[in-house]
Amino acid sequence: MATTRVTPVRQLESQAGRRIPSFLGIGSMRCGTSWLHTMLKAHPQISMPHPKQPNYFDKWYMRRSPAWYLSQWDDSETDDGAGDGTLRGEISTGYCKLGPSAIRRVRACLGEVPIVLCVRNPVERTWSQAMYEIVGPMPGGDPEAINGWKLLTHIESRRVDLYNNYLRAMRHWSGVFGPEALHIAIYDELVREPKTHLEAVLRHLGIDEEWPSDDPSLHERVLPTPKSAIPDAVRSWLAQRLVPGAERFNRALDGRVEEWVHELRTTDPLPLRWRTRQQVIRGLMRVLERPAYDLYEQTREMRRVMKNIQIKADWERPPSEEGTLSAPRYR
Repeated sequence: MATTRVTPVRQLESQAGRRIPSFLGIGSMRCGTSWLHTMLKAHPQISMPHPKQPNYFDKWYMRRSPAWYLSQWDDSETDDGAGDGTLRGEISTGYCKLGPSAIRRVRACLGEVPIVLCVRNPVERTWSQAMYEIVGPMPGGDPEAINGWKLLTHIESRRVDLYNNYLRAMRHWSGVFGPEALHIAIYDELVREPKTHLEAVLRHLGIDEEWPSDDPSLHERVLPTPKSAIPDAVRSWLAQRLVPGAERFNRALDGRVEEWVHELRTTDPLPLRWRTRQQVIRGLMRVLERPAYDLYEQTREMRRVMKNIQIKADWERPPSEEGTLSAPRYR
């Protein structure tokens, strides 16, 4: 006789009264995810964690327990706690970088849940990430203080590539959860019509999309980076690098991001004096950084597999005499 598979997260939900997330936001970084988290957190039917990004299935899966994950939501923030009608959700931008095996673990834990992928013109997104990580997230940062070598190696890194590879994230997550589960939220639409942008997300989550009516916070930026124009040479560098991926993503979305493609195609070519610098940096990154990053991610995946085995073993142990859940051997 077939038995129903009970994962540790679902077992904790049923025995300890903690509800698992009902939806996920998976990134990408600097695409309006902090704004979306703030809006969803204010919705009376939604409970969001504090701080914003638990990063459980990416960063903490190997080190923290399912109980830690579910404890990130504060039920007291909602009128009816975790009662009927309240959805739990979270947005962790690192999830867009996950591979198929890690995404299958997410599905095994949470079941079939709606997924939201936020995307942005990759040139603008990359520059915003550089400002956030190199200069700092506060408006008082000085963009002129950026070291040229640090900036160029940053934008050529494998990690930044993965944040920009929207098509990869779309295919991996829709391949596991199904295409109907995935909603693509485009940053340009957020800037033009924030209320419409939010309503589309709420509609995808299956909750009241008429809220809010005229909330002034709809037009407020959340975690903004210092405003600074992208240097022409950096814009040309990025456009040359990112236009092929933007074209493929645009075809997959039936032309929804044609504006990106046009902008990247019409950007001025990289000045000749920058091309040698570009070749040198790309060569070094290809030889040194990319293999190291890929090895790092492969090692992390192996550790996730081993942790998954440990989690299953911990939660398959009999409960204590008091009838409570067996305590895992980790936090």
